Amino acid sequence: MEIVHSGEVGGLRYVYSDRQSLGKIRSEENVLWSFAPHDISMVLALIDEQPIEVTAQGAAFVDPAIADVATVQLMFAGGVRADIRVSWLHFRKVQQIVALCERGTIVFEDSQPEWNRKLSIHEHVVELENGVPVPRRGPVRYIDAPYEEPLRNECVHFLQCIAEGKGPLTDGREGKAVLRVLQQASSAMAGHARSPEKVDE
Repeated sequence: MEIVHSGEVGGLRYVYSDRQSLGKIRSEENVLWSFAPHDISMVLALIDEQPIEVTAQGAAFVDPAIADVATVQLMFAGGVRADIRVSWLHFRKVQQIVALCERGTIVFEDSQPEWNRKLSIHEHVVELENGVPVPRRGPVRYIDAPYEEPLRNECVHFLQCIAEGKGPLTDGREGKAVLRVLQQASSAMAGHARSPEKVDE
């Protein structure tokens, strides 16, 4: 997130994420509510806006009442767009978030087994020459990230907030923002889109 917000590779244009695997198929919730909250949270943090439009599609293959695959599209007032793809029927684990910026692409691939290759910057750009788009490939840089357990860090941060009386990085407002997008996406999947302003409290 810091790399995107620093402007190191230019302004953010497009974000997409994949969270797919051949995992436990749930009966109490669909794949949107099971998998997508994590990615919605990351997308909102990267773009630092609430979407002005949310659309979504889903399909149920195992239980006709429960979606096994889903795709969510988000549009933001600043012009950035985002796609989120989730599935628990995928043949292998794919877990990544990609930020396409003006001067390159930032990739965090959590399913990458080599820790020092999880975060990378691909310095590829597409330029217009006489009205014709020309791709230009650049180097790929891998960013060192400390080897840490995310869940442990989350628990430590939670305890520090209690001990020091500080607000958490992700609070109730952030949770409500994620819930708002989930509700809009669910409505869109059900075929009756609702306005971003109408959110169940």
